[in-house]
Amino acid sequence: MDLAVSEVRLADHVHFTGLIRDITERKQAEAALRQAQRQAEEAYHREKQIAQRFQSTLLPREEERVPGYAIAHSYRPALVEADVGGDFYNLIEIDPRRVGVVVGDVGGKGLDAAVLAAQAQHTLMALLLQDPQHPERVLAEARRPITALDPDRILTVFLGVLERDTGRLRCASAGHEQPLLWHAAERRMEVLPLDGPAFFGIPAGTYSRIDTRLEEGDLLFLYTDGLPDACGDDGLLGLERVSDLVARNADRPPEVLLSVLYDSVIAYSYNRLRDDIVLMAIRRERARLEGHTVFVPAPGTPEWLEAPAALKG
Repeated sequence: MDLAVSEVRLADHVHFTGLIRDITERKQAEAALRQAQRQAEEAYHREKQIAQRFQSTLLPREEERVPGYAIAHSYRPALVEADVGGDFYNLIEIDPRRVGVVVGDVGGKGLDAAVLAAQAQHTLMALLLQDPQHPERVLAEARRPITALDPDRILTVFLGVLERDTGRLRCASAGHEQPLLWHAAERRMEVLPLDGPAFFGIPAGTYSRIDTRLEEGDLLFLYTDGLPDACGDDGLLGLERVSDLVARNADRPPEVLLSVLYDSVIAYSYNRLRDDIVLMAIRRERARLEGHTVFVPAPGTPEWLEAPAALKG
């Protein structure tokens, strides 16, 4: 119950009045609200953990080394509180001579986007293992089953096959950001003119393939649209500025290049990034080198991303 007592003085007399209210229903409602809040928080944390596990499976393993190549990769959610999004990327050994490379971007964030990203990546990699010579065919075959999972979401994909010994790269794109290829001997940056429709519920267009080659010292740079779409005083960062930043730092170790790019995009946008960012740099080194793969934590990276192997166990 709730008891309220008040004092009233009238002439030489003091009077007390009291009000007793039954607040059982209010207390029950408050308890129910607290319980509902606890359940909502528990559900949120469960969903977040599941999404994190999905996202961690979409990243290359630390031991995924490619002999003769130095590789650095990174993922940064646009919002630290979001933690997970729809960007994904990975490396997969097709056979002792070839490695598959995939980078994708699913519209949206949270568990739904992470689940679709996982399903899309697994579908693409399964098909690529069956037909590694034609990544453009893989995109065409994967479009229907992937879009059937969620017809209202847009998905962009870069898909490539790299031959370790020769540096030959076969690649195709489904509406993804154009890759950059730095030719070290010529000191020249090339924007690979990949073209093809993004995955969506309405099919449109076909996919083409580009064959190119990484010579010793050359660097392939892959990314998602959160990088060029970062907004500052002069508008979007844009492909031209991104290309210039990569060219000016292409001779540095790939992990240093990614750190420089993060510093630049955060400064340009005043740390107001609107979208997730994936970065991957692949440099061809001397063939006899063992090769290494490094995850580069971005400023503000969630703790679970800094140790993704622990989540995969």
